[in-house]
Amino acid sequence: MSSRWTAPSKKVFRFPNSGDDAFGVGRLFGCTSVIIISSRGVFLSHIWEVPTFVDARGVDQNSDSSLLPIFKFFEGDTDRLGFEVLKRPFEVLSQQYGPEVFVITPYTTRQDRKNGVHTNFRYQEQITRLAQWLYTHFPNGMPRIVGYTRRDQSDVPLPDQGWNGRYHAKPEWKGIGGRAMVEVNMNGTNVICTDGTRVLPDICLREWRLWVEDQVVDSRRFILNEK
Repeated sequence: MSSRWTAPSKKVFRFPNSGDDAFGVGRLFGCTSVIIISSRGVFLSHIWEVPTFVDARGVDQNSDSSLLPIFKFFEGDTDRLGFEVLKRPFEVLSQQYGPEVFVITPYTTRQDRKNGVHTNFRYQEQITRLAQWLYTHFPNGMPRIVGYTRRDQSDVPLPDQGWNGRYHAKPEWKGIGGRAMVEVNMNGTNVICTDGTRVLPDICLREWRLWVEDQVVDSRRFILNEK
């Protein structure tokens, strides 16, 4: 999933009927991503650090209105990738498919702490407001906030920043640095169940896993309803 500078982006993928697949967000070098996973597919987004969380001068944007453009962007009105459409029955983020919400956002760095920021996440106040707003749309549970370590472009340079389209990342971060990914296995595992007196019909458990860089931060096995 790619993004234009400063403009937020979003995309929706339906899981395949069978086999493995993966869907991801890159360029997380201080930016934030909202990822929503259901038993039918995944919603990915990328929110640039500037101008949503800080302005061009580096001043934090903490006003109540600073997130309003992002809320409007996610809701989308008649936008086919907006929540108002995606939450409808049988759509990817319908409540019937158990959508779970994750907010991937940077931890506070050592330099941030020297500059007077002492929260766990760099944009704690804004991210908390964002999570609370997301909960109003997906009330199955509060969104899980997942932190990541901010890496600079000496660790993972962007391919369009003077590198002639080639990645020159440090070996330990090549392919994973500054990225979040949802991996899904739709072939599933057949499970035989019994109620103590008889064997019940087999249950096929599919599974998704959410990675942030090289760590699995959550996973879920689920039953694929026919509808």
